[in-house]
Amino acid sequence: MKQFLIMALASLLSLPFVSCSSADNCTANGNFRIDFYSGGGFTGMQQGVTISCEGWAKFWKKMPTSDREITDSVSLSSDQMKGFVDMINNPELFSYSNKFTGNYTTHLVIMKDIQLNDISFNDSDPPKNFPQAVTNLISEIKNIKK
Repeated sequence: MKQFLIMALASLLSLPFVSCSSADNCTANGNFRIDFYSGGGFTGMQQGVTISCEGWAKFWKKMPTSDREITDSVSLSSDQMKGFVDMINNPELFSYSNKFTGNYTTHLVIMKDIQLNDISFNDSDPPKNFPQAVTNLISEIKNIKK
């Protein structure tokens, strides 16, 4: 019991340092988050990746009646982060709109500060008018999965 209390106290004392480190990364990288996922079909399951300004990519899956379950996570390199920061600053990502609804739909949800854009499409037949900024971002996200 004493060991548990010591571990709990050590965890609580380390929280401010973890939070500050994450906040520093987001301050340096800009406050953003990218969700790229697909789902629907017979089961309604969704599967995707979330990329954060904190420097990680978390892979997840979600059933319709449950929360997201993290299946894997990867720390992004400084080069990868620089690439995402450069891409997320392209205003074309927030001005382009595409809303697709189908049996199986792919979403690219981009959040930066107070800006939000949810681009939905059929991944097997993407729109012909995709801006290069969207195509590049999706390509970079898919490279993380490899």
